Amino acid sequence: MNDPAQDRSEGQDPKPSQPFSAASASGPVTGTGSAGAEQSPVHVEVYGERPPARAMLGYIKPTLWVIAAVYVVAFLFLNSDSAQINFVFFRSEVPLFVALLVMLALGMGLGALTVWLRGRHRPEKKSK
Repeated sequence: MNDPAQDRSEGQDPKPSQPFSAASASGPVTGTGSAGAEQSPVHVEVYGERPPARAMLGYIKPTLWVIAAVYVVAFLFLNSDSAQINFVFFRSEVPLFVALLVMLALGMGLGALTVWLRGRHRPEKKSK
């Protein structure tokens, strides 16, 4: 019986140094089709090849959306207690997450309004 440790000590590498690719072994791989039709190459995935960045975005974006959705659901459950808010002239009791979301919307609206107003009042640049 051969001992794997003994095989390595003799300089034999049990794993191939290059991954096997069907395209490299027998030339380009083409799709099946009728005899007269133009054949297009079939994409063969090879272990160890780095996928293109655009292909990775197909996995990253949905993953981030799922994480954001889970965060929002957790936020709603963890902040479902009632909070009493004093508006100077009257008081109101609302769920805490509603108060937080209203304040978030007001802050985003005021920030957008500020950016919009600053952009309108900037002097135009004169070109030479």
